[in-house]
Order: sequence, then structure tokens, then C-alpha cells
Amino acid sequence: MIAPLTIGWSWLALGVSREKGASFSTLFKPFQTRYFKHVITSFVMGVFLVLWTLLFIVTGIIKGFSYSLTPYILRDQPELSALESITESRRLMDGHKMEAFMLFLSFFGWFLVGILTLGIGFFFIGPYFSTTYATFYDSIRDKQVDSNEPVHGTEQGF
Repeated sequence: MIAPLTIGWSWLALGVSREKGASFSTLFKPFQTRYFKHVITSFVMGVFLVLWTLLFIVTGIIKGFSYSLTPYILRDQPELSALESITESRRLMDGHKMEAFMLFLSFFGWFLVGILTLGIGFFFIGPYFSTTYATFYDSIRDKQVDSNEPVHGTEQGF
């Protein structure tokens, strides 16, 4: 299944952004540890996004940004369940969704270059964007720790 591979890619980018080096084996760690949890988390996230998008496309996009930190949370807090990881992502992204959107927009030109090069450019743009987004996650997480807020909340739901 592709979900653990996608999560592994996020973990690889997180390791690079934290300057711990890039080990190709990191890409496959989600297959080795808590495989079913990673698949279930990705599935639940996908279901939530589809439901929010059916409600209204813009709402689905906003929720996509809300859930975007989930793979990183799965690595940093493996004890959390699938729903708790998604909820923690939503909590961390409170007040930061516009920043994430602006970060995405700042790469829009690069994404066009990737398309114009018939996808070849994405071999360079993909790792660059992934590492930048992992650094964005760390900066949000550091702000939470600095403000003495709890690391993860207990609220449930969407």
C-alpha cells in the first residue's frame, strides 16, 4: 500500500530538516513499525477529506491543511492512535493554516517548472518542498513547546 511509503517520505524529509541525515531505510520504517496504524490513519484522513470536500471544496482544502502534519506526528508521538494523531495535527495547525497555504503558494512557480519539464523537475522540487514543509512542522511544534501548551490535546471529532 502507498500510505506507509508516503509517511516514510515525510519521515525522511523530517530527518533531513533536523540535520540527522538521510537514510534510505527511513523510507520503509512505516512498513516495519505499526504498519496497520499508518494505513488506518491514512484511510481515516482520506475519508474525512472526502467528506469535507463533498460538503464544500474550500472546506476540504482547509481541512487538508489541518491534517497535513499527521505523518510527522506519527513519527514524533507513536503512542497516539490514528484519530489522536489527526486531532493533534488539527490542533497544531490552528492559526497556521494560512501560513501553510502561503508556503504552498510560494512553491507554485516551482511546480509549474516541474510540469514544464515533463515531471523531471519534480525529482528536485519534491524533496525541496518536503524538507521545507518538515521544517515548517518543526517551527510550529517549537512554538507550541515554547508557549508551554500541552503537546497533544484530548479533544475528539473533526
